[in-house]
Amino acid sequence: MLHFHGKRYELGAHCVMPNHVHAVFRPLDNHSLDDVLHSWKGYTADQMNQMLSRKGSVWVQESFDTIVRDARHLARVVQYIGRNPAKADIPRERWRRWVNPEWERIGWGFRDEVR
Repeated sequence: MLHFHGKRYELGAHCVMPNHVHAVFRPLDNHSLDDVLHSWKGYTADQMNQMLSRKGSVWVQESFDTIVRDARHLARVVQYIGRNPAKADIPRERWRRWVNPEWERIGWGFRDEVR
C-alpha cells in the first residue's frame, strides 16, 4: 500500500483485513482511481497466488468507492476504517491498519482502542 505513496497517490489511511481492504487515498498526476486499484489488485493477487501455489482470480471486479466531500466526512471515514476490524470482531493478529503520520500529527489518527 505504501510503495507508490507520494508518487501515484497520496495515502491517508488503510486497513487490511482477511477478506477486504479499506483505503483513503487521492490519486496524483495522471493516475486514476481505476489505475491505482488495478495496480494494487494485480500485485497482491500475484503475490497471494505465488504464496499459495495457485493461479486464478483473487479479487472481485467491483469495488465500492466514495467521494469524500469535506474534512468532516473524511474524519468519519477514517474513524470507520479504524474501527472496522474490532466491529467485525476480528482478532488483532489478522488485520493491519495504518494512518498517514502527517495526519496523526494534526490529530487525524484512529481514536479507538486497539485490541
